Amino acid sequence: MFRIISLGILLSFVLQAELTPDQKASDLRSIADRLAKMYAPAEWKRVALKKDPLEIGPWVEKARQTANDLAYYEVVVEYIASLQDGHTYYILPSTFRATLGFGVDVYEGKVVIDSIDRTRLSEADFAAKIGDELLKIDGQAVGDWMAATSRLLGEGSPGTLRRAVAGFLTVRDQALLPRAVELGDTATVEIMQEGGTTASYTIPWRKTGYAVRTLPGIPAVKQAAAAAASEETFEVKRTRARRDNWKTRDKDWVLGVGSKNMLFGGGDAFVKRVGDAASDRFTSGIFTKGERKIGYVRVPQFNFSSVFTALANELAALDGMTEGLILDLMRNPGGSACGAQALVARVTGDPFRVFRAQHRITFGDVLSAWFYLDDARRFGDADDVAEAELLVREYEAALNEGRALTNPLPVCGSKETEEPFRNAEGALGGYTKPVVLLVDEFSASASELVASSLKDNGRALVVGKRTAGAGGSVIDAEYGTLSEGQGAITWALGVRPVEIDTGGEYPVGPYVENIAVRPDKELDLMTVDNLKNNGAAFREALLTLADEFIVSRK
Repeated sequence: MFRIISLGILLSFVLQAELTPDQKASDLRSIADRLAKMYAPAEWKRVALKKDPLEIGPWVEKARQTANDLAYYEVVVEYIASLQDGHTYYILPSTFRATLGFGVDVYEGKVVIDSIDRTRLSEADFAAKIGDELLKIDGQAVGDWMAATSRLLGEGSPGTLRRAVAGFLTVRDQALLPRAVELGDTATVEIMQEGGTTASYTIPWRKTGYAVRTLPGIPAVKQAAAAAASEETFEVKRTRARRDNWKTRDKDWVLGVGSKNMLFGGGDAFVKRVGDAASDRFTSGIFTKGERKIGYVRVPQFNFSSVFTALANELAALDGMTEGLILDLMRNPGGSACGAQALVARVTGDPFRVFRAQHRITFGDVLSAWFYLDDARRFGDADDVAEAELLVREYEAALNEGRALTNPLPVCGSKETEEPFRNAEGALGGYTKPVVLLVDEFSASASELVASSLKDNGRALVVGKRTAGAGGSVIDAEYGTLSEGQGAITWALGVRPVEIDTGGEYPVGPYVENIAVRPDKELDLMTVDNLKNNGAAFREALLTLADEFIVSRK
């Protein structure tokens, strides 16, 4: 079967110059210089990946040899991706995106359709269904395309990388894939349908946004905008000194990343309590398993300070109504480390070792810490002062001793051990019964702080798949004096209180970066059966594991 579907519209703009080989070399060196100054995991990458991320000679030569600016951009993207770091990335100054109207992901090792926009692709023109396998695009096997494209996307875990690359088969962002603008008007896709028959469809790429093809050799002088004078608040200074951003780049081409909605159906055994209202920022409810009541809370990300009280109150309420809790952090890209630590304090009854990180320090960080300390003494409380004094002391020591990294520091506050949350009467005010923690390949950054903390402190049974291995705090960065790229750099390297042995995949070490958090019990949502049946098999297996864990803790 062969069908043709009508074309969309392309919005692109072309600049009329090219960078010279010398300019490309200079631009790439400036990017490497920024990494050398600010990239915290550099030494870990040398050990773990067996290559020096700051050895740029071959990359400079490769950049010089590129035929045009798009090819140069591809070298830069590949260089940053070679760090295998979910936090550190380079994005082009482009908003160009091309989409085919359906999404795919990896299910049981195959690239499978898991969403279709029926406002674009009618069943009459595109008879494929959810669960069908995508085999080829424009005659190229999807596996071959993914293998070639993997070098352009940096992720800390191989499973995360494979799924992230698969999503780009039908969604092409030039910000990460420089040659996306070279797509034709249509794509011919080959689909394996239920029953084993194949069908081909020709579908238009819908192209939107600003596309970059070339850059001027010498950037135009930009007039600085006059900024209104303003006084930074104490909270801004504290945040800047702490750099409390443990979040990976959102992946909106993967279903459910950062969403409050359950990734599997609750079925008849589930009664939802929170999550239906548009204002709700998390989902909760109660499962019934035989005679047992098991609570469920899905936290989609950790940028939720304004609603944390509601979440904390819900955890306390569930503690009195259930015998155990499923805490769902699947496809949670992270957020605030302080928010993550506050959640850990709400789901434990004992003091716990906090997560720590080594900071990559510059003179600017020392100044920020001093500004924070000055204001903490004037406006903060004793905890603020203690944290600021710790930062000043450790930052100055690292610089004076010529160390690239500080000693491991608490990610939030100054204490090595944190107490569980207690209410005004001094009683435990969070969830105190057995906890099953649910994670997957897109549980990243701050959600990995929670996972590692609960696992390392023996508080939870971790169920699901290996996490993203994005174990650091990130800062925004401008890359390249000429190419004008944007992106992020891992500024702090998370350190666990235990050494992790991965069986030779990586050196033994105390990091989440690349090593990730490995589940105690593997459970895979990514099967075709789960996709077609709203996760029924996954749900039943999860509830069985939770029930058995609750019984084992009695």
